[in-house]
Amino acid sequence: MNLHSMMNRFSAQILMIGVVILLMACGGGNASPQSVVEEFIKAGADGKFDELKPLCAKAAPEELCNPNADDRAEFVSIMKTVKIVGEPKVEGNQALVKIAISSGGETAEANLPLVKQGDTWLLSGEPERVES
Repeated sequence: MNLHSMMNRFSAQILMIGVVILLMACGGGNASPQSVVEEFIKAGADGKFDELKPLCAKAAPEELCNPNADDRAEFVSIMKTVKIVGEPKVEGNQALVKIAISSGGETAEANLPLVKQGDTWLLSGEPERVES
């Protein structure tokens, strides 16, 4: 193997490593229902409303994915209390991620529905309360 072909091979390996790192840093297309919900909770709690909509399917409720200006302070306050509980339940291109929401000293659990569109998981509906 000559020096030129070794350099070409080395450059190709460096490029491939860069692509893998970039995909990992960008979430690789919302790889799991849990990672989407984690990202949604973080964006909501941080008040980064522009980051919510890309995590939502078209069928998802507007008040969840793009809260109106009057409701944003309360939305952030609530999102700061949301935690994922347990493992997601995945059936085909549908998933449920159980969350716990605390408010006024009480905690309620709900299932947050997601749908897989292509390789991407997206929030697809209102949280559905789970009776404990």
